[in-house]
Amino acid sequence: MADVKTFAPHLSIRPWRLARVAALLAIAFSCDATPVVEYGYDARPQTSSCRGPEIPPPYRLVEAYPGIVIEKPSDIVPVSDALAFVVSQVGIVYRVHREADGWFADPFLDVTAELGPPHGEAGLLGLALAPDFATSGDVYVSYTGKSDIALFRLVVARYKSDGIAADPASATPIFALERDMQGHNGGKLRFGPDGYLYLGVGDGSWGDPLRRAQSPDELFGKILRLKVSGAEPGYRSPDDNPFARGGGRAEIFALGLRNPWTFSFDGGGQLWVGDVGHERFEEIDLVTKGGNYGWPLREATHCFAQDPCDLPGLVDPVTEYSHVNGFAVVGGFVYRGAETALRGRYVFGDFISGRMWSLDAAAPRSADPPPLLMDTGLNLSGIAEGADGAILTLDYNGGRVLRLEPVAARPPLGTSLKALGCIDDAAIMNGDLVPYDVNAPLWADGLGKRRWFSLPSGAQIHVRDDGSWELPVGALLLKELSTPTRRVETRMMVRDADFDWLFYTFQWNAEGTDAELVDEGRTVDLDGGSTWNIPSRGQCLSCHGAGSGRVLGFEVAQLNRTLTYPTGRSANQVSTLSHVGYLDRAVDPLAAPPLPNPYGTAGTEEARARAYLHANCSFCHRPTGGQGIFDFRAWGPVSAMGALCRPPSSNDFGIPDAQIIAPGDPERSMVVHRMAQQGAGRMPPLGTSIPDQSGVQVLSRWIRSLQGCE
Repeated sequence: MADVKTFAPHLSIRPWRLARVAALLAIAFSCDATPVVEYGYDARPQTSSCRGPEIPPPYRLVEAYPGIVIEKPSDIVPVSDALAFVVSQVGIVYRVHREADGWFADPFLDVTAELGPPHGEAGLLGLALAPDFATSGDVYVSYTGKSDIALFRLVVARYKSDGIAADPASATPIFALERDMQGHNGGKLRFGPDGYLYLGVGDGSWGDPLRRAQSPDELFGKILRLKVSGAEPGYRSPDDNPFARGGGRAEIFALGLRNPWTFSFDGGGQLWVGDVGHERFEEIDLVTKGGNYGWPLREATHCFAQDPCDLPGLVDPVTEYSHVNGFAVVGGFVYRGAETALRGRYVFGDFISGRMWSLDAAAPRSADPPPLLMDTGLNLSGIAEGADGAILTLDYNGGRVLRLEPVAARPPLGTSLKALGCIDDAAIMNGDLVPYDVNAPLWADGLGKRRWFSLPSGAQIHVRDDGSWELPVGALLLKELSTPTRRVETRMMVRDADFDWLFYTFQWNAEGTDAELVDEGRTVDLDGGSTWNIPSRGQCLSCHGAGSGRVLGFEVAQLNRTLTYPTGRSANQVSTLSHVGYLDRAVDPLAAPPLPNPYGTAGTEEARARAYLHANCSFCHRPTGGQGIFDFRAWGPVSAMGALCRPPSSNDFGIPDAQIIAPGDPERSMVVHRMAQQGAGRMPPLGTSIPDQSGVQVLSRWIRSLQGCE
């Protein structure tokens, strides 16, 4: 018999493993009314006829320059349909051009020898072609260079070129700013319609404790406007700059910015800036000469360094979004291309979450978040206008330049669960759907939940080494939410071969006979006068992002528990799914400790609290999530969470000596305070409106037991 590789997690990093195994053994040998057997099914159920509506997203990304891969692209300057200059953060500008037999990328300029110490935001950052580039060949680059007196310096230099390659010997330094800290370099370069060179400079700190972004005597946290000429070194400050006649640095065009590393001018000459936020909000600003955009007094429209912060003269962003949706805004441009639905809209995105949004450039200010354009699942390092008006994006990790294109609309296969074959005439779920349940449920205002999945015939779930599962193309998942008296909604996820995961929500009618597809989010009344928000398809992406793996709760530690199957048998889910061939590798439940029920009694207080955070918070709070500062997954030592004894960097809600998790003191712990409150600042910020008081108690008991910061 061939050897079968079994999954076994790294037990050494899970201190409650023995309690978990003991709990699992207790379940396996308990004497319930329904005896626990080895497997819930003898054979794999046939593939369910339940299917998704097959409504494709309106847009997708395709390669703009097929076959071209450039390491860590940080900027792009399209010239024509057949020519573009792409900047690699490692120090090389590439001339990407199309010939009869395909696309080619040739080195145009190499400044790697000039770069200073490497770190996440350092390197070659920006490129601007002189307005007369066609005749002069002048190009300007910005990069983090070496320094003899500081950590490094932000440098702008001009090079001569023949249009094919730049002459390294022609380097002429234009501007330099010594940097004493890493991060928030800015670095974007663009010539404005006035012929002046604009440069974004970050605040060069963490939280800007010296308030340099507000100081007119400092160049940090600013948009600079410089007059440069190919005939002379250095620069001059235009006479009409805000402080050209005194009172501050003459180079400053606008101030009060944190990290304006992406910006663009639209056809009307307006300057749109994506200013990266601190730990709560990202913002888009329409920047005008002399404008003050508030940092660090406030983050977007929210007080940061002082409260109140509604000082005269501060300019509000045109839009903002919280770190539920992303963590580093990427400014884009106002689209004027052929796609009618997007024409006149400002398109922008987020480097961490990979989401893209658009807003009406003619009326951008709105109290509502902008509509989601698409979730790319990529680290977007740039959004630019192609020479033909197309929307181009930079895939930082994949090294590709991608183009947004519309997807042809098609009628749905059905718009209700009954029409899609998921329920019968009696509203009973399709019998070939496989039920499943989780150990640590996501809080949903106390609503009950039922869950099912279906796979194509012969398809298997890939079990990763860390116990997470990757579902194959064609996989379908359903989750039903209900009150004690009626069904409320059913959510559906389907993995599509062309568009990856597609999301749908269905609202049940009052009679409970069918559930209709919901296009936009809506609020419904529940029992007892409370309400519930049914999400739109786009809103589902707020939690089901690429960084969280899209599917939440479908993993070994969550499904390692007993379930009563339609066969009438009660059996372990992991054993059953492995036995009938749903998993691509054998998994031994006794070697794969389950998460405990946070509301139960099995396991330690730490294990239950970590399970709660894992289920309710870790889809954002993980290294790859939209809010990666903390890691609230259940694995690893508590000290590795990055939350113990850490003060909040934004709102402390007036709590003295507040910490994210204050060992021994839940009253000073922001994780508890945010869970327990209602309104702004509550966590989780989406999906619920009623605090989970039982969950608050679970976390509070654990925090009281903690001693010290390690």
